[in-house]
Amino acid sequence: MAENKALAAINNLIVAKAGMLKAVAPAGTDIQRCVRRAQYLVQSDPKLQACEPRSIMRCVILAARLGLDMEPSRGLFYPVPFGGLAVPVIGYKGYITLLLRSGSHRSVRLHSVHAGDVFEYEEGDNPHIKHVPDLSALRDDTTLLCVYCIAFPKDGGIPEMKVLTKAQTDTTRQRSKAGKAGPWVTDTLAMREKTACLALCRRLPYESDIALAVSVEDMVDSGQSADGVIDAEFSEVDGMNALPAESTMPQEKQGDALAKKITERRTQPVPASDKVTGAPIVKDKGVLPGIDTSTEEIALIHEVETLGSKFTDEELGTMYREFEITILADASTGRLQGLRNAMQTEIAARGL
Repeated sequence: MAENKALAAINNLIVAKAGMLKAVAPAGTDIQRCVRRAQYLVQSDPKLQACEPRSIMRCVILAARLGLDMEPSRGLFYPVPFGGLAVPVIGYKGYITLLLRSGSHRSVRLHSVHAGDVFEYEEGDNPHIKHVPDLSALRDDTTLLCVYCIAFPKDGGIPEMKVLTKAQTDTTRQRSKAGKAGPWVTDTLAMREKTACLALCRRLPYESDIALAVSVEDMVDSGQSADGVIDAEFSEVDGMNALPAESTMPQEKQGDALAKKITERRTQPVPASDKVTGAPIVKDKGVLPGIDTSTEEIALIHEVETLGSKFTDEELGTMYREFEITILADASTGRLQGLRNAMQTEIAARGL
């Protein structure tokens, strides 16, 4: 029964944040499909169900922001359970997708070199790789020698390449927070190839999506929480001051920064019976298991979100700053009520 309650709470949280997914996802993204995919992943993985719900939601929103499907068979993005948290892991196909989507490269190739292969690698002013695989030999992790990634520029310039030995990829795995779970266990060779792709990405002048992916990856690999990096990105999407990557705010204020974008939120009015009459501080713990949150608290946030759909990003940013609100769900009830009243007054003045 407890497991069912936890699963229901996580599912409710994912549905409640559907508007946020729409706000940060690339244009044309099927948000309902994202919601269903996330719910299915949680439902099919008991270990994921045991993870802190907001860490799951961070993975879901990050995948949406990057435009990467979380279907495991596609190898783009994985939420990996670790130490009670869901850790975001981007697959090598995810990085290839981001590189090609950026428009800077026309092709990206990843390969592994095994014992018996002919392999020549040269750096310098005429970098090149020659690789003739021995297809008759055993080709698994036990025979692996190295992995490499080649990215071919769209303008036809000199290809960028990166070669990593098996030992180098072992080092990456050993220091990774998710090195003993998820794709590092189920798809070891693919993760080694992904490590070469990631190393290459660090050498390229990449655009914002790749920069975000690499930043998150670096934090996860170093054993640090990537929450600050992800939360900062959501702040920037909202057009407001970004939270620092390593926040100096109190721990309770570093919670769910997913409640950042409110311009494409729910449009359903809050039932009259759910209107706020005065509630304690909201910490975005709306439907999380083990935490008491009243309908009134949730209703106030929903009401502000609905009113927010009437304003532009710039106007919302100004209003947030006036009431000293950085994260909607971390604001006190008094500030939320003040923001709501200001929105209602402005909407009435405009005749909206």
